[in-house]
Amino acid sequence: MTSLRELRMVDPDCVPYNSLPMHPILPGIQHLNLRFIILRLHLRDDDLIALSNAMSSWPNLQELIIYLATLLNIPSGDKRPLRSHVSETTIQRLFRAIARCQNLMELDLFEIQIQDSLVNDLCKMVDSLGQLNEFSLLYSYDDTLTKDGIDKLEAYLMQKQDEMIVMYASKRLPEDQ
Repeated sequence: MTSLRELRMVDPDCVPYNSLPMHPILPGIQHLNLRFIILRLHLRDDDLIALSNAMSSWPNLQELIIYLATLLNIPSGDKRPLRSHVSETTIQRLFRAIARCQNLMELDLFEIQIQDSLVNDLCKMVDSLGQLNEFSLLYSYDDTLTKDGIDKLEAYLMQKQDEMIVMYASKRLPEDQ
């Protein structure tokens, strides 16, 4: 099992009440020499904290793909999507952990919620990854990301396109119901 280099954990529905927490299994895989991780799950704060802690034990990590399901479509009579929330401090912690993955060549962050207070942390994270060739960001936002924050983030990402492949898009979260 220590020869495992690739980990894919995918829940096609990302339904929170069906999705088991990921954080209890991470201590069991910290000893692996992972190079590729894809996580497409309903990730909670505890899961991202555990992932952030585990990343330091994967010095050869080259590709990281994380889908944070912020809007979850639950099949029911209710037409409004369920909104999942991950705290700002947890995302900051994740960014700091990713910044220490110095062999990372590809980083994809999908459905991550960005606020004004996280823009600098995101930029610092990307700047610290000297081997990074490709960066994809699909971020969601609400009123906690102002026009100034969006302008700063987009200007930064456009500047990084001279150094690497950068793809990004955004979507506005619906008002709280």
